[in-house]
Amino acid sequence: MMDLKGWKSSKVTAIICAALLGGFCARATGDECVRILPLGDSITRGYYGSAGRNGYRKPLRTQLVNSGYDVDFAGEQRDGNFSDPNHEGYDGKTAAWLNPGMTGRLTTSRPDIVLYHIGTNNLSGSDIATYAQDANETLEIIYDFDPNITVILAKIILTVSDPARNVRTHNYNLLLEGIAQHWANAGYSIELVDMENALNYTTDMADNLHPNDSGYSKMADVWFAVVDDLLAAAPVITSEPVVDAIVSQLYRYDVNADGCPCPVYSLTTYPSGMTIDCNSGLIEWTPTTTGHFDVTVKASNGKEPDAYQSFTITLSTIVKFDAASSGFSNSAGTTLSWQHNIDGEDNRILVVGVLGKDANPADLTINSVTYNAVPMTPAAGAGIMASGQGNYVKAELYYLLDENLPSSGPHTVTVTYENSVDKIIAGAVSLVNADQNCPEAAAVNSNAGTSISANITPLTDGAWIVDMAGSSDYGVLSTNADDMSLRWQEGTGSSAAAGGTRMVTSAQQTTMGWNCTAASTLVHSLVSIAPKKCGISGVISDPNGLPIEGVLVSADPNGNSDTTDSNGHYQITALLGWSGTVAVTKEQCNFKPAERTYNNVTVSQSAQNYINISGYDLNDDGLIDWGDVSIMQSYWLQSGPNIEGDFNNDGTVNTLDLAELALVW
Repeated sequence: MMDLKGWKSSKVTAIICAALLGGFCARATGDECVRILPLGDSITRGYYGSAGRNGYRKPLRTQLVNSGYDVDFAGEQRDGNFSDPNHEGYDGKTAAWLNPGMTGRLTTSRPDIVLYHIGTNNLSGSDIATYAQDANETLEIIYDFDPNITVILAKIILTVSDPARNVRTHNYNLLLEGIAQHWANAGYSIELVDMENALNYTTDMADNLHPNDSGYSKMADVWFAVVDDLLAAAPVITSEPVVDAIVSQLYRYDVNADGCPCPVYSLTTYPSGMTIDCNSGLIEWTPTTTGHFDVTVKASNGKEPDAYQSFTITLSTIVKFDAASSGFSNSAGTTLSWQHNIDGEDNRILVVGVLGKDANPADLTINSVTYNAVPMTPAAGAGIMASGQGNYVKAELYYLLDENLPSSGPHTVTVTYENSVDKIIAGAVSLVNADQNCPEAAAVNSNAGTSISANITPLTDGAWIVDMAGSSDYGVLSTNADDMSLRWQEGTGSSAAAGGTRMVTSAQQTTMGWNCTAASTLVHSLVSIAPKKCGISGVISDPNGLPIEGVLVSADPNGNSDTTDSNGHYQITALLGWSGTVAVTKEQCNFKPAERTYNNVTVSQSAQNYINISGYDLNDDGLIDWGDVSIMQSYWLQSGPNIEGDFNNDGTVNTLDLAELALVW
């Protein structure tokens, strides 16, 4: 036997794991499939004895596909009535005939696995050592071409009515055993399968040499057992879970698992409304309440053990409560001051509610409300005055945004009236992750009795309502909705006020209400504070940097859209913590990338640029890659009008066009 040479590896299994797990078992994401080359003679072709000329190839491929493997039969020959009938099987041929053209066949087919059944046409003669040497030479050519190829070498089938030939066949198969062992010992990936004993030679043969469909089916079973063993791997989840989410915002976690066949995904523990795509592993959920939620996901592919991943999602709101404080003056005066301790987080807002009570309505004019000596802004539409029992009460709300707020710590809130006021009660609420604009909505109401409510319509999902209710008589105020939070409350003996907050999941009319233990004149003032928004912006152009106007840019879900201006610029907004996809579209344009996916956006994203690759995708596969270069090569240095690949329109396909293609690669 000739010397084995070349590349070595410590373990055949290491070859299989590195090659197969790296690319053979592909999720439905465009990864490369397993290329299998059926190689041999007429038994590989299946021309004799097989209806439809399918041989073992059709039942084998059916088993592989049904088991979840992504396979492609390779070869320049095509026989059979199924969708993937490629092969390299030649009637009446031997290994000696195959070998001179073998490198060319490998170059064309680029197999990952070779199914090799050869020798039947030799064994009418007696020189079995030479025939085995020819088969060994085929293996040497294969491994010289690519040492990572896995060869499944078959001990060939017997004949029906030629005992002497069957003895030679058996001895030939013994030599194949030795050949396979030598290549395996040298570190190459090779498996030996026993086709000799796989068939019933009374019922499974169509003639003296060729199986019928029953025999071919049994051959397929033998091939499949080895291919399945090579490719199969129990699933292993490789992705890290997303464990933080925001109420009312779409939660997404794309579970990824290695394994062959491709794993399918399911949820075994999950909150109401959560879904998972069984094929892609994408978990989606739009939560409606805060809290902690347990999730367990399973990946399975029929190979034990299944893979499990358990984690806990913590749900919070975008806007978060920081602190509350309050103060009151029980005697007539113009000023009320107290300390409010603010945090140092980002995107803060301070809302101060003031209740004044006096017999003269003219006295209820506020001169200023300041925090750390910085003037606060009155919230438009959030002031109301009402009379009752010989007195007037007036409620007003003021706010201050982050850019004017001091660093963390206690600072003074000061309310100053133009004239002396009988009673002053005020409270402050600070929030973080708030939109840095004025309150998006405001509402007021007044009522005589023991309760009051007002309707407000926030404009943004996840907004927070901040309100204050005041009474012309002393009484204890309490919220009348379970999801309202009492933040502060004060009383002077003849008046009372309290402030609260409420998060609204969706932008719709919302009622805020209060009860009072004393019948009196009640006033109610409230504002809606939007969550922080993040900008996503960029420029859309052609490969030469020229802007493209009129491109629609859309964010989904719960995002807005924009159309590029004459400079190709766009800007869209999404809530803090947003997850979703931004897609760009325009007729007769093909953009790279076609879309971008975002997960938990916490800062504005700039330079999110797109390039129109229409005209550069020569093979129309949606990609700029070697396929397009190949088309350019076929026109290389040709001259004339409208030549494919002449991107700069100079009449010739040359390096200048290749350089332009590189811009969009």
